[in-house]
This record gives sequence, structure tokens and C-alpha cells, in this order.
Amino acid sequence: MGKYGEAIECYDKALEIDPDEAGVWYNTGIILILLGRYEEAVECYDKALEINPELEIALKNKAEALEKLGEK
Repeated sequence: MGKYGEAIECYDKALEIDPDEAGVWYNTGIILILLGRYEEAVECYDKALEINPELEIALKNKAEALEKLGEK
């Protein structure tokens, strides 16, 4: 896990400070996809889209995570 784990910890701390930051939710989702944690990634993208519905890249990445979940 290494650096990805450290990144998740940093994003978790950032969300403690500002849980309404769509970009942090989005970035957390990216790391979770890289770790193969697709369900959690979908949750992060949902939260990012709830905060900022215009964050279209989050919708694209959510679709990617859902596709990976379907392959399991």
C-alpha cells in the first residue's frame, strides 16, 4: 500500500477539516480505484458529485469503478 496509504491518510485529514471539499472526495476515489477498493471509490465519487454536480470527471470515474465491480 505504501504511498497510496499515506495519501488516503492525508485525504482523510483534509476531509476532517473540510468535509464539503469535492476535490478531496474525488482524489480519494482515485486512490481507492488504484487500490482496487471500488465500492469505497463509488461512495467517494457520489459524495463529490453531491457537493459539486458539475464535476463530470467524478461521474466518469464512478462509471469506471462500477464497471470494475461488475467484473468481480
